[in-house]
Amino acid sequence: MLERPLARQGEKRWTSGAARCTMLSLKEACMPQLSVNEHVDLVIKLDLASRMKKHGFRKRTRSFVREKAAAGASPRAIQICEIKVGGSSSGLDGVVTATLALFYPELVPVLTPWQSKLPAQVKEVDGQVRVQVGALGPWKDAAHNWRIDSTTDDAALAKELADAVETFGLPFLDDMLDWEKISKCEAPGIEPSLRILALQKLGKRDDAKILLEQTLAARPKEYMAIASLAGRLKLPVPQKPAK
Repeated sequence: MLERPLARQGEKRWTSGAARCTMLSLKEACMPQLSVNEHVDLVIKLDLASRMKKHGFRKRTRSFVREKAAAGASPRAIQICEIKVGGSSSGLDGVVTATLALFYPELVPVLTPWQSKLPAQVKEVDGQVRVQVGALGPWKDAAHNWRIDSTTDDAALAKELADAVETFGLPFLDDMLDWEKISKCEAPGIEPSLRILALQKLGKRDDAKILLEQTLAARPKEYMAIASLAGRLKLPVPQKPAK
């Protein structure tokens, strides 16, 4: 049986369609499979990382952090956007979403006086405000997330995630530097104590007192914490609910 000679330099070597398909299949089979964490890291690099850098955020693993203060007497805050991954760290599929958080160093003595030492490196979990991007966007669902697996269109997912953070997350972070907007915000993850403080800062003591009483009515078991907050804000200490 005659064998086809090897192509000389400069000549094109003929390959059948079936052979090309076999070679392609072998190439795909040899490509390493990304774990869900590695896959999310790739998606972040495709779009979100460059957008967040443009907005002045520093990247830490899957978190983006910046310190910002609005003009006037508004609070200074460390703003955080953390990309969360759900699923087995070694698995190939899972879910991804984003959490927006703010940490107000100057408000620690009022909101969390038991916190004697500030975190050396503030993380999303330290935030006095923590809200899922799904609760802010058109989904109105804090549990909203995006599936990610081997069939995912990475470019499309990267754009959708970056659009969600830039369109809904960043405006929210900036709104939370405005006492007026803080006082009116009822998004999940906004503690009443922060809204009460905002009302007091705005000179709306009566409204602050009303919200304090409403909070106590909804959380009677937290009387000591709520009464302590009233004392720190120089608001009338509410009467302890009857058992």
